[in-house]
Amino acid sequence: MARHGPRASLDRHPARTDAAIAVLLAVLACLWLWLEWPPDRVPVAPAIAGLVMQCLPLAWRRRAPLAVLPLVTAGTVLYGLAGGAATSWVANPWLLAAYSAGAYGGGGRRDRVRAAATVAYVGYVAYEVFLGLARRRSGRVPGAAPVVPTLHPDR
Repeated sequence: MARHGPRASLDRHPARTDAAIAVLLAVLACLWLWLEWPPDRVPVAPAIAGLVMQCLPLAWRRRAPLAVLPLVTAGTVLYGLAGGAATSWVANPWLLAAYSAGAYGGGGRRDRVRAAATVAYVGYVAYEVFLGLARRRSGRVPGAAPVVPTLHPDR
């Protein structure tokens, strides 16, 4: 029995679906960046490079999941270090890449790549949390919005 409808179309064209997801996430992240980031402190090139590295590799998430996850992880960290706006869009590409590495990655490298990416991501979030706490205790307003926005009174 042939399936019809949007889901059947998505199943028949996984490469197009992944490319559309990657572009959609990049557009939404850039839109959010434009809406939320104060214009007086926008380091445009590093932030855009981070967003590109964070979202666009997802177009290859089923074909090369073990290469996509480190790229998305690096993009997430680069975006954050560039002072990226604290948004919910920061975690979504990384979570999708981590899922894809587990679901579509194969061989003995899969678990090592996922573990290394998880340690890097959690380490970065911990860095932001503790740096944010130190800045909050010292009374200085942070120059960059971290991944965890609840720690910063200016957000």
